Formats: sequence, structure tokens, C-alpha cells
Amino acid sequence: MQREIVVFAESERLKKVLVYDKELCGLCEACGAVCPKGLLIVRDHQIVITDPNECIMCGFCATACPVGALRIEERS
Repeated sequence: MQREIVVFAESERLKKVLVYDKELCGLCEACGAVCPKGLLIVRDHQIVITDPNECIMCGFCATACPVGALRIEERS
């Protein structure tokens, strides 16, 4: 079975994407607690981003995630 990995947000200017791996996520909400924009919340047993266009790609959520379910990736 293939893992469900979702691109949460994308910045063409920074050439970065925020990627979420649903299978790794334990819904601890650490990501939402550190997001300076308050964009990450738990809804329907998964983390959702309320406004992907507002994400500043700071990486705080990825750093706070204890299981690596969120990460910032470079895009060319």
C-alpha cells in the first residue's frame, strides 16, 4: 500500500513545499502550537491547514513534529 503524502502549502517564490505524511501523524498538535500563523488544526482525525496561501514556510511545524510527519522540501 502506498503512503498518503499531501502537499499542504507551496511557495513558488521560495521554491519550497510543506509536505504532510498522514500515516506518520499521531495528532499530537505540536505543529499547530508552534505555527506563528495558527494555520494547522486537527479536524476529522487529521491535521489540516486552514489557509495554505498564508504559510510562510518557516519550518517551525516540521521541527516541532516528533515523528517527522511534516517537512519542508526544496523545489527546483
